[in-house]
Amino acid sequence: MPNTTTKKTHQSAQSATLPSLFFICLAIVLLAFNMRSPIVLLGSIAPLLEQDLSIGQVQIGWLGAIPMVMFSVGALLSARFSRYFGLYNLLPMMIAMMILGIVLRSVLVSWGWFFLGTLLLSLAIGFLNTLAMPAIKGLAPQRIPLVTGLYSLTMTITAGLVAGIIVPISEQVGWQWGAGGWVVISVLALFIWLKLRPMLKLHINQTQSVTIVKADLPQADKQQVVERKTATESIDSDSISSANTTNNSPNKNSLNKNSLNKQSPSIWKTSMAWYLAIFLGIQSLMYYTVASFLPSIWADKGLSLVESGQMAMVFQLMSPIAITSLTFLMNRQPKNKQNKNKKDYARVIAMISSMLIALGSAGMLLANFTGLSSTAMLAWASLWTMCIGLGTSGVFTLSIMLMSLRTHNAVQAGELSGMSQAVGYAIAIAGPLGMGWLLEVSGSFRLPLIILTILMVINVGFAWLASRAVMIDGKEIDGK
Repeated sequence: MPNTTTKKTHQSAQSATLPSLFFICLAIVLLAFNMRSPIVLLGSIAPLLEQDLSIGQVQIGWLGAIPMVMFSVGALLSARFSRYFGLYNLLPMMIAMMILGIVLRSVLVSWGWFFLGTLLLSLAIGFLNTLAMPAIKGLAPQRIPLVTGLYSLTMTITAGLVAGIIVPISEQVGWQWGAGGWVVISVLALFIWLKLRPMLKLHINQTQSVTIVKADLPQADKQQVVERKTATESIDSDSISSANTTNNSPNKNSLNKNSLNKQSPSIWKTSMAWYLAIFLGIQSLMYYTVASFLPSIWADKGLSLVESGQMAMVFQLMSPIAITSLTFLMNRQPKNKQNKNKKDYARVIAMISSMLIALGSAGMLLANFTGLSSTAMLAWASLWTMCIGLGTSGVFTLSIMLMSLRTHNAVQAGELSGMSQAVGYAIAIAGPLGMGWLLEVSGSFRLPLIILTILMVINVGFAWLASRAVMIDGKEIDGK
């Protein structure tokens, strides 16, 4: 019974994670609360900002594009800063920067301060976007779909609620309080992460593991030996000897540092990483363009300001349905390696989600409310908005799950997360900025909506490529 010791060790490691799971989930929820809402609320209060800050559609486009730039910059820099400061030191630092940005643009009412505040909080979110993935991979390796789903669900639910109620709140107390009052949640998140930082650091040291595969043994004798190591520890000769002793492996098959530390191809040189980055990038382009301009688009089609704001809420509140369904399906994915006929849920989800976005974009482009009642207008606008909301949430959540599921360890997950989000958000920059520019030039939403729809159809092809059942290095999942 060669696997008995390994299984017991793995089970004890799993049980050690249970007491901290609640606190990890609490920290993730509080972290995620303001990861999208400060950005998506801009679309709902855009008319108020234009009036109070004396700005036009071009500036609104810049406010929609700046987050993409900062997300990309944060993704590129996060790995280096994380190595220097440490993951759980950098997380509270970025939460503090996000708090500063929210306060600046809410308290000091001018275009310059609003722009600076948006820049700072977007840069902080850019770091946090990337840091969350290796944190989930390291802290909850057996619960990646669950914790990732909770993270994504919290972001989208809070973004939807804020987008939907920001206009009524702003009408009562002003957009400054409406946009800035949510900083209280970020302050609480900072407090929780500071309190949990020592425990979480110890926790990840206890649960981080290195999987050693004895590739030189005959197929019948191959098995995995789990050695509990810290994320920063190197694999020394003692741990290698222990692994060999546990598995009664012959001396000729002894493992060494070189075989264990064999370098994988650079993330930047792998086709799967690029497919995932472009897939995420086109989705993000659509998401942030819609987040910035959806109320204006539907207002241009004939809806009132309040009804247009409600469409922003509908767009965001489709996420719980998409994320819950996706998480359920991914948790149901057969994990038995001997099952050769197992279903590939990732590909199914990718294709359906990308097709929904294309359908919703086409519907929004072709919508004509002439002669329709107010109820019919709302029904059609809700339908196309729901398609886009379901699709974008499905693509985003699947993409961040794949960053963990298609990598071999937390370090590789962090590298893929940084690369794909840096490239993805660099692509997404063109969305809000291009929409604002084309709107100024053409005076209509028709041309930018045509371009968006074409891009969404193209992304269906990248959905097929990015969801292939292989690891990031091209190896079959069963052979990792």
